[in-house]
Amino acid sequence: MTLPEIMENYRRMVITGLSSAKTPGDFARLLTRLYADFAQQQESVKATHNINIVCKAGCFYCCYIKVDARAHEVIFLIEHIQRALSKEQIDALISRCNEHRKRILPQSLEQQMTTNHPCPMLVEGKCSVYQGRPFSCRNYHAQRLEPCIYGYENPTDSTTENSTKHKALMSVGAAAWVGTSMAYAEAGYDDRTYDLGLALYEGLTNPKCVRRWRDKKSAFSNECIAKDCQSVPR
Repeated sequence: MTLPEIMENYRRMVITGLSSAKTPGDFARLLTRLYADFAQQQESVKATHNINIVCKAGCFYCCYIKVDARAHEVIFLIEHIQRALSKEQIDALISRCNEHRKRILPQSLEQQMTTNHPCPMLVEGKCSVYQGRPFSCRNYHAQRLEPCIYGYENPTDSTTENSTKHKALMSVGAAAWVGTSMAYAEAGYDDRTYDLGLALYEGLTNPKCVRRWRDKKSAFSNECIAKDCQSVPR
């Protein structure tokens, strides 16, 4: 499929799924199916272009890059966390999210983009909620490890950021993400882009966030909006 076809395919998949989604489980299963389909798309592109990816468990360099996510991705992640982690693990995650909040809120966008920010979900070098991670994490990949190490050790130098990614693989991921986001917005759901750590902290400490999203209202406060995104609250 061409990139516009991939985008439209994901848009239609979401619109169809949302038309019959009524329960929290319905919404979760929809995004689970989308993520599974996206993983298959990635495998197809890797096979077609003979792409070798060096990413593996315990490789954490990209987990220090600031991550933004759409509201539906954060909601899915929150509910995954509540199912998969113990109360003690969730409390520890909330504490790490709060530390992230204290670090990132005073920073300008430039500072945010040129500073190592450990993902609150990173535990002993591994993602503690891997199955619930958002699109941006699922699409991030490396064909060589050296640029990742360099970027981690030199966060102010962005010259190598895309040098190890494969263009075709990144493009398919972007098309899937855009098509999915378009569909949620078209259906009336919050379409703002949030800093993942900020929105996660707010969502884990305030159950109303999930209910607001399902009521097609702004899920998270303006404080959580990614600084490079401009949006008008509903």
